[in-house]
Amino acid sequence: MEEIINGIICIVALVLLAPFFILEIAWPVMIPLLFISIIRRNKSNKKLKQNVIKNSNPVKETYSDISESKLEEFDITDINLLKDYIYNIFYEFETAYNNLDYNGMYNNSTQKLYNNYYTNIMLNLKFTRKKIIDQIERKKVIVYDVLSTTRKQVISSIIEIKYVCYMQDHQGKVISGSPNPTTETFEVIFIKNHDNLNGLKCPNCGASIGVNQDKCEYCGSNVTIKNTFKIDSIKRIINK
Repeated sequence: MEEIINGIICIVALVLLAPFFILEIAWPVMIPLLFISIIRRNKSNKKLKQNVIKNSNPVKETYSDISESKLEEFDITDINLLKDYIYNIFYEFETAYNNLDYNGMYNNSTQKLYNNYYTNIMLNLKFTRKKIIDQIERKKVIVYDVLSTTRKQVISSIIEIKYVCYMQDHQGKVISGSPNPTTETFEVIFIKNHDNLNGLKCPNCGASIGVNQDKCEYCGSNVTIKNTFKIDSIKRIINK
């Protein structure tokens, strides 16, 4: 919309220039319009940069595992077991996303994250394209923070993987990304709520379900809902 408005302003300036050029009064009319166009363009670019910064995870110089004392507060004695545990959740979620396994995605993510990924899948299907995620290989897992309250537990981690990730069209042609393996780093936040699990939805039809239900009463889909850690957010780390 900003580009359209700027274009209209420029066209108006040029149209006004033609009849008034000979009378030498075009400049007082054109200059203010061009000045306004430049200001609007700069504001638009600034807003775009702010959105990019807002939606990108801040780059950190280094990440390190939490201390043993912090780990004990979380009632965990072996950080390697914790790393294996959260990585398996991450791997299962990414695999389910690639296979369009909605139940698998739902069981390993919060409602918020599931809705975001489900929307992306629907858009890809609408435009007859598919995101391919394959050959996931674990490179590094760092647990850099944990939080435990009476209501929830949160694990903040850095997961580095080597994988194949690209977008293909309905003919199987690669339209973005690359079929060659690449290494990327993600900040992955896991959360487990201790509150009563109300408001859960069937991943197939969206009907309300209970935590102990194994089948949706409305569409008959098999569901498995457990009060375990789930991925709350996944953000790609930008390497400088």
